[in-house]
Amino acid sequence: MMIDKTLARSCFSAPALLPVTLLSFLVISAPLSARTLIFQSEQNNSAPEASAPAEQTALPSARPVSAPVALPVQSSANSELFFMIEELQQQLKALRGVVEEQANEIRHLKRNAKARYLDLDSRVLALSKQAKSSGSSSTVSNTSSVVSPSLSVNGESEGTKASVVTDVAVEPKKASSAEAKQAYQEAYGLIKDKKFDEAVTSFYTFIEKYPDGPLTGNAYYWLGEIYLVLPQLEQARQAFSIVVQAYPGHSKVADSLFKLGVAYDRLQNPTESQRYLSEVQKQFPDSTAAKLAKSYKINR
Repeated sequence: MMIDKTLARSCFSAPALLPVTLLSFLVISAPLSARTLIFQSEQNNSAPEASAPAEQTALPSARPVSAPVALPVQSSANSELFFMIEELQQQLKALRGVVEEQANEIRHLKRNAKARYLDLDSRVLALSKQAKSSGSSSTVSNTSSVVSPSLSVNGESEGTKASVVTDVAVEPKKASSAEAKQAYQEAYGLIKDKKFDEAVTSFYTFIEKYPDGPLTGNAYYWLGEIYLVLPQLEQARQAFSIVVQAYPGHSKVADSLFKLGVAYDRLQNPTESQRYLSEVQKQFPDSTAAKLAKSYKINR
């Protein structure tokens, strides 16, 4: 009976309690759902903030991506450098062409100068020989005219007249001798000033003007010395040879023999060089040139 009452109560009370139970469940669950929504909204709001540092930290890695912006500048600089190098190469080629042309002109001028000097040497040598032969014959004729006197109508000897004429003729020779010495000193002074080209011209002018003078042999010797310095070895050899051959008794013969040995050595002819070095020691054993020739070392 008691059980039936309990069941009856539960049956009758369950429908009455159901609304109360549902209401309490809704009241309890409402704050939870609200809290859930607030938590989700907070997560959604905090998500951009959390991703912001990620973006900020990703910025440094993005910087190398912007590096190719400088590539056009570097490419332009390389192209400019390339064109500059090409232009310099073209200029270098042009300069080489100019140098080659000038070298050809210099060689041509040297050949012409050598030909002129050789021709002038041969002509001066011929003139000097001719002057020597004519000078010796004129000396003999003058001596005979002075030594063979004869009486004239006025009682004066022809020898006296001849001597007077000879004295008058000697005065220009003395004057020309002084002029020759002055011209020689001027040419020699150009050597001291190291004006070798001007000295060569002055000595050749001197030789042409005074082919039979006492200083002509000296002029040829100094021409040889100048040509050794320039160096124009073939011209030097010719000048020293003229001294040895045309002026055998000259004071510069020993020095010219030694210089011929030097010239032939520089011309890469050791046989002729040794011959002239030995010759100077044989002909002039006590001379300074012989001592120099003895100590000279030939390049073999």
